[in-house]
This record gives sequence, C-alpha cells and structure tokens, in this order.
Amino acid sequence: MASNVSYAIQQYFGLPLIHEPSTSPYCEYPRSSISQRHIDARLLSVFPGKSSIPVGCLFSLRVWLRAGGVDHRVFADDELWVGKDLDFYSIAHASMMILRSVDSKSQLYHGYIGRALVTFSCRWHRVNDNLYKYSIDYDANGVGGNLIEDFRLRIDGDPRTVTFLIYSVPINSVPAGSSHRIRIWAKSLVSQSAAEHSTLPFQDSYIFQRIYKNDMFKLGGQLDFENMSNKATMGFVAGPVQTITTTANSPPQQPASTARNTYPDEKAHKGYH
Repeated sequence: MASNVSYAIQQYFGLPLIHEPSTSPYCEYPRSSISQRHIDARLLSVFPGKSSIPVGCLFSLRVWLRAGGVDHRVFADDELWVGKDLDFYSIAHASMMILRSVDSKSQLYHGYIGRALVTFSCRWHRVNDNLYKYSIDYDANGVGGNLIEDFRLRIDGDPRTVTFLIYSVPINSVPAGSSHRIRIWAKSLVSQSAAEHSTLPFQDSYIFQRIYKNDMFKLGGQLDFENMSNKATMGFVAGPVQTITTTANSPPQQPASTARNTYPDEKAHKGYH
C-alpha cells in the first residue's frame, strides 16, 4: 500500500493526495470549528475497498483528528481510486484514447467510441505558483461537450509531464453501440533515485488517480435506428433546419432491450463503480 499511495497534511488542514510530481486537493476540514493549538495528531487510515477494474485501485479512506485525548472523524471516502502501474489493458472491450499532440497549454487525445472518432481536449492554465486549473472537453465531428470544468493540480515542474489515460467500455444498449462507460485517470511519472531505478531499460513507473467517470455516455457512429424495434416510431426532418431555444428537461427513458446482450448492462459488470 505504501508504494501506491502517499499522503500529506497541509498546515491549513487540507488533505492533498500526492501522485508524483503532481498533487490534487482531496478534502478539506471544517476549518471554522478547529483550533490548531488544540490538535495533538492527525490520523489517516487507508484500506482496500471492494473489487475494482482494473484490479487493486479502489480504497477506503478515513481521516481523524486527535485533540486533548478525544478523536474526531472529519472525513471518510469509500471511493478513493488510485494505484501504481495499473493494468488497464486487461479491461475487456476497452477502447483507449491515444495522445496525439501536446503544446504549452493543451493535450489532444483521439480514439474510437462506438465506431465514432472522438477527440478529447485537455487544457490548463496557471492559477498561481504551481497550481493549475484543468478542463477536459470532447468533440465528435463538430458536436461535443464539457466533461471536466475545474480540476486543479499542484505540479512541481512542467505541466506537460502530467498526462491522462482515457478509455471507454461499451454497454448493452438500444440501438447497439450507443452507450458507454467513460473513465479518465490522471497519470504522472514516479520520480526515482538512481538507487531505486529499475535495472530494466525503458521501464518507467506511473501513478494513476481517477478523476472522472460517466456510466451513461451516449454516442456512436452509424447507429442502426431503423432496426431498433418493430414497435418504434421514427421521425424525420421536414423542411429546413431551424434553431429553437428550449429549457432543459429530463431526458426520456431508454426503451428496454429485447436483443441478446453482447456487453454488460449498466450495473451488471462486477467491479465497476
């Protein structure tokens, strides 16, 4: 466990999660109710959680403060996703996005999701000192949206050294190939001293921390709507395209699938959280 996760308590009682060489704020204590002069110790407890995909990356975290012999639990989380050198390529049916370009303020990733070519744009700007604000958007043939709007990292060094692992996993859906799980992990190189360096060439180690999940990502290329169901009523465009401004409404429920399942249902795949 020590090789996977390291923690640091800041003086302002924030708990940042360290993944070298970057740091993301993980939780903050209720500062207004804590007097620093009364605190004797800060206690952290991390233990393995449920089964996970990939294996060995899900943990539970507890944070306690001890003041005057009395222990106070101030934070708990059963969804701490972090690990070292995780085996993402063992995930069945996973489609990995590939890093295509890097410049001074952005990274572009390309890959196929449901036979559709999708571009993920990761952008950042410096807030102050070594603190950076990240956003991640996606685009598929001119249509897209925002996935992460304000994710902050403290980076010692060049922000271009922190990359992202993005992948999708298809889910049984109607029409076929239209529903996917999306996962985004921050990836940073583990700094090693000469004595700790591996004897094998080109074998770097990386720390991964999951920063985003979406179990209802609806997108696909060349979807077969005509053969979706013999009870479905299809609508067609009549006349020129017009722009209509509407208010946001709840999305309609998806019809139940009558076809044989090729991929796991939304909650049927053990280990997905």
